[in-house]
Amino acid sequence: MKRCLSFLLCSIIMCFAFAGCNNGTNDQSTSETETKTGSNLSVSAENEYDAPDSTANIIEVKSTADSAYSDDLSELVSASEEVIRGQVQKVVFTNFEGAAWTKADVLITESLKGTHKKGDTVSVFMLGGYISLTDHIAQNKDDSRFADLSKEQISKTFLKETVDNEEFVSKGADLIMCLVPTLEDSPLPKGAYERIAYAGQLSVDKNGNFIQTISGGEKTKTYSYDDIKKIVKK
Repeated sequence: MKRCLSFLLCSIIMCFAFAGCNNGTNDQSTSETETKTGSNLSVSAENEYDAPDSTANIIEVKSTADSAYSDDLSELVSASEEVIRGQVQKVVFTNFEGAAWTKADVLITESLKGTHKKGDTVSVFMLGGYISLTDHIAQNKDDSRFADLSKEQISKTFLKETVDNEEFVSKGADLIMCLVPTLEDSPLPKGAYERIAYAGQLSVDKNGNFIQTISGGEKTKTYSYDDIKKIVKK
């Protein structure tokens, strides 16, 4: 399966398991409305949807990703165009070229590096998410792999694509993100951002420290907010 990614080359290992779930084109639009505190720079994909409801069947797909960068935070910060602290305002799912993506609209609470400012909202796309089996088959032309499913079953089935065992981001999450704008030849919308690497996202813990999950999800590193600011200033 060929996937067009800006910074990741994915080797997909398909592991299928049915379970219940609780809960395009490049014709996307960009919203650039001014607010009292900043600009809404979020973008929209043509096909956006919420997580499937509890009536859907889920096929879980496990993926691993090779990054162009190491997990060293100093390197990730240096290579990023924007480093932000922000709160996730909205999470939706979409798909491009047969691959599932997650889109998070993030309200910037502090700009640590780059041109954006506090109060701006940007859209960050992350590989992995939900895609309907109908869309997957239509874009990947692999209906023979699902020959044991009826048309009705296919219409009620979603793939849950997880990369490096990463949990999907959730609304309200307080994150630090090392970002780069999507490339011109990317299928992602113009004006969108991607994390420079999985390890380029840190989440806050109950003590106010930030946790960096190393690619693969098995190891973590802890930084104080002051530590991160010092790294950015180097």
